[in-house]
Amino acid sequence: MAISALSGIRVAELGDFIVAPYCTKLMGDLGADVIKIEPPGHGDSARKYGPFPDDVPHPEKSLLFAYLNSNKRGMTLDVRSPDGLKILRELLTQIDVLVESNQPRMMENLGLDYPNLSRLNPSLIVTSITPFGQTGPYRDYKSTDLVSFHIGGIGYATPGDVDDPDSHPPLNAPGHQSSLMAGVTGAAATMSAILAREFTGRGQHVDISEQETLVRAQARAVVSHVHKGETPTRIAGMGRPIATRKPIMAKDGYFTVQLLTDNFWESIKKILGYPDWADSELFNDRFTRMDNQDAIMSMFEDWSKDYTRNELYEILQVENHIPYGQVNTVSETLAHPQWQERGTFIEMEHPHIGQFKAPATPFDFSGIPRNITRSAPALGQHNKEVICETLGYSSRDLVRLRQMRIV
Repeated sequence: MAISALSGIRVAELGDFIVAPYCTKLMGDLGADVIKIEPPGHGDSARKYGPFPDDVPHPEKSLLFAYLNSNKRGMTLDVRSPDGLKILRELLTQIDVLVESNQPRMMENLGLDYPNLSRLNPSLIVTSITPFGQTGPYRDYKSTDLVSFHIGGIGYATPGDVDDPDSHPPLNAPGHQSSLMAGVTGAAATMSAILAREFTGRGQHVDISEQETLVRAQARAVVSHVHKGETPTRIAGMGRPIATRKPIMAKDGYFTVQLLTDNFWESIKKILGYPDWADSELFNDRFTRMDNQDAIMSMFEDWSKDYTRNELYEILQVENHIPYGQVNTVSETLAHPQWQERGTFIEMEHPHIGQFKAPATPFDFSGIPRNITRSAPALGQHNKEVICETLGYSSRDLVRLRQMRIV
């Protein structure tokens, strides 16, 4: 049996919804033993979110939860109760990493802040992923994906390439991008802390600010503003000297193509049969072409709309080596031969849902299998395994804890 990249690493997750669960999912997919801790009774809030099979809500049938929490064990624990807090502290003496996404003040009030946890287990790595981080005047503020996306500044430029920004106000990107980006950042930083511990023997506190990950994703906009005083604009064509402004229509949908740079312009003229308009002084160089790209795209679209996207792929990408890509729907993405060949999507099995398709792990190692070894846990599924077998409590203790609604 192949050894995974994080085999032997033990992780506890004390988070909710997407950001912490996605962070620990990435580590679980790499072989870490992840124990997900949920509140008794209702569990993680993702259990309430669809999609659900047949559109029938059920806490064990959320496809979102099933995807985010595969390759984990699960237990329930009321960490706000004295007994529950005691059990958690005992568990934290036996693990390598705690990933949490709670308000800093809550963790401090429970004695679960990093100084206390470090004294409990000096080798423990604590990764805190919160909307605004552990410091600063906003540190205890709550947030949503929408709030983080816009306060992080990236929403100001979304959507790009509009004719009239006043009639197209800033929008959030779909799919909880703030939470996913923070989860990826948290996983990468945690793995770096694991490596650092190999040299120092000590854990550390990894502080991830969800909105700050979005600020850092705007590196070009930030340096342009600091050094040139420029503010990114969403007006079509402005500040994008080599890119076309929007997708172009084919016979069967939309596609994108590089039309404007010098190294592709001659090939474009050849493909179009050297039309007279292409030699106009309006299109002499990439800057004038950018200024007049609406005219170019209109005339190019007059040609492209008679071809399917697959035909255009052969003409533009294969025959002339021009960067090209079709604008895919979700179903087209799932069926795309590139992703099928790479195993980008896999069939997952769940005892309450059955089979469903979901994205595979976003990395592929030559010596490590890329698969799901454990379905998302049912609520409290591994209580006995963790509390009795790992921590040494008796079956009678577990019954008492259930009766007191601590687990």
